[in-house]
Amino acid sequence: MSSASSAVLPLLSGLALAIARRRSYGNTHPMVVQADEALSEVFVRHIEAHASLTLAVANRDLLVNGEVMSGNTAVVRDLAARLHGMGIGAIRVERGLTLGALSALVALLARRQTEVDDAAPFPDLQGIVIGRIDFEQLGLADEATLRAEGEQLWHTLATRTLEGLSPRSEAAALPAAAVGDVPSGSHDPLAASATSGLTLADALAIAASDPRAAWAAFAALSDLANRIATAPRTLRDTVGAQLDALFAGVDDEALSALLASASDNAVARFLSALVEILPAPAVIRWLNLSAQTSGRELSPHMLRIITKMTAHRSSRSRDAADHAVRETVLELIQGWEVIEPNPMEHHQLLDTLAHWSANDPHPTSDGQTVQLDPISHEAVRLVQMACEIDVVSHDTVPAVRHLADHGLGPQVLAWAELAASQATRDRLRGLTVTPQAIAKALLGTPFDAAEAKQLLDGLPDESAPLLIEPLERCESRTGRRLIYDRLQRAGPAIVPMLHQRLTQPAPWYLVRNLLGLLRDVCVDLAPAALATEAPPGPLLLFQTHEQPPVRREAVRVLVLYPDVRPAALRRALDDANAEVRLAAIEVMLALGEAIPQREVVSRLLAIADQEPIDLTTREKAVRAAARSRHAEVREWLVEHATRRGLLKSRRLAPVTPLVRTALQQLALHFGEHGEVAPILVLARRAGVLSGSSSASAAAVAR
Repeated sequence: MSSASSAVLPLLSGLALAIARRRSYGNTHPMVVQADEALSEVFVRHIEAHASLTLAVANRDLLVNGEVMSGNTAVVRDLAARLHGMGIGAIRVERGLTLGALSALVALLARRQTEVDDAAPFPDLQGIVIGRIDFEQLGLADEATLRAEGEQLWHTLATRTLEGLSPRSEAAALPAAAVGDVPSGSHDPLAASATSGLTLADALAIAASDPRAAWAAFAALSDLANRIATAPRTLRDTVGAQLDALFAGVDDEALSALLASASDNAVARFLSALVEILPAPAVIRWLNLSAQTSGRELSPHMLRIITKMTAHRSSRSRDAADHAVRETVLELIQGWEVIEPNPMEHHQLLDTLAHWSANDPHPTSDGQTVQLDPISHEAVRLVQMACEIDVVSHDTVPAVRHLADHGLGPQVLAWAELAASQATRDRLRGLTVTPQAIAKALLGTPFDAAEAKQLLDGLPDESAPLLIEPLERCESRTGRRLIYDRLQRAGPAIVPMLHQRLTQPAPWYLVRNLLGLLRDVCVDLAPAALATEAPPGPLLLFQTHEQPPVRREAVRVLVLYPDVRPAALRRALDDANAEVRLAAIEVMLALGEAIPQREVVSRLLAIADQEPIDLTTREKAVRAAARSRHAEVREWLVEHATRRGLLKSRRLAPVTPLVRTALQQLALHFGEHGEVAPILVLARRAGVLSGSSSASAAAVAR
């Protein structure tokens, strides 16, 4: 990669991050705004230095200011695929770019494929010009136009291939009679081939024997493939079938010679285009030729697995199977090399796989046996092979997901433990946790707690959002507890997800659980970070919810925000529901700090004064209020702990649980006050308090 390309890569990474956050959190989340602002600063600096920036997509390549970026990085590869999938051919960013325009571009690129409307015009953005992929030269009209364009492409291929042939190489390969039939002085290769009976397959075979002609033939084929790879599917299928028929007439040695005439990069680009054009089974031949020609080690067992994938296309969705084959081959072409560690064992295993009977029983983790369909049998062997060779290949992915979706997730997790590396074990666990597998394990009847726990233990934290729906729908109390605990273990990383879900309509019991989760994962989070990840504004509304359990959980969360804590406590202490009031008092005690707001303290004392209220709640209200050390609280405690005699001297009130609590709080928080000290002496003499005031305070604290 050139230095210019390297300088642009951080900008592309910022764009990828902004797109990812937009897809995860929506348009207004602080993390989205932060990513857009950071991206805007990078773009503005680049444009100030270089005047403009142009991103263009050509097949699977990304061009930056006309220079091809290396496709080896996920950022470049994913961005090129995203632009291509949306029909965007180029994006030019110029001076005058605004943050709003850049945010609109990010939102446009963050759309899902199902949201893309090919007919809709691109927005008019300040400082940004967006252009569509231009397929007009390939004909987007009717079938006759497509046929004419295809014929023109074939004419160009034949012309360039035959022009590359030297008279000597052509004459050496043709029968004498045929050579004699070529008109002397003819400058039309197509006319010469028609007269001599030379076919295009013959021309390719002849070109393979001459390095200059081989390079010319390869260049012609590569140009055709690159032009067709981004064409409409109809034209790709038509030309792909014709190319397949052409290559069938050329032997492997000749095709290998054509590949050997070009550089590795040119071959990789050519094969990447062929992957998009040729029928899936034909792609395998070119993959094998590429490996042989380049001298790279490419696992034979992997080629055989891909071959078997093509053989099973009739038993699945043909389009999906073709897509899987193409993606697998493309991965290998782009540099994925799997060295075969145990050739004989793998060949034997594949031979067994090829003859595996769908009627044979398969053992499960509990010793039982199940009958598997042919696809599941295939998937089992692919997963076991991945564990054996410690490589999660492209074909392993759909195999794991298929088994997980069909209730065999626990078996896959058990096999994953046998893999050699932690990376493979983690990868298999992550693939096993699919939405269908989660639904089957957590929503099935009867509920299997052991299976659910095994699945949840293998769930990566980034898949935690998949558990929200089961948390809502699971009918088993044990199941809900398991889900809740697994989400809680994910920690602060799920805070934005929880907050976003709480802003959407949901049943009250789900809201209650989500608020509880938010409290549990945020309890150790710094207030500033919490306010950024989960702004408290939307959460305040839950204090007016019709369901008391929701209001109870709301105050437990809101006290974590220092700025809204006093108001949240006041609302909760004024609540008509006793559980909500008690929750507010308990969180104040749990905070371990004084509540200085007099409005809160006066409400606590008012609760303590009401005899109909549960005694436990009144005692807790007294302890929470006493932490403020307000004079108002001291006076209240003195009045409730004593009675005045005839000479206005104070004596202890009849000892009740509330009086005992009042005396304890006086000793703990006001023991040095002149009015309180004599009262504590009376309490110790009466045996209500033991020892000195400091000892009593320590006892109460314990």
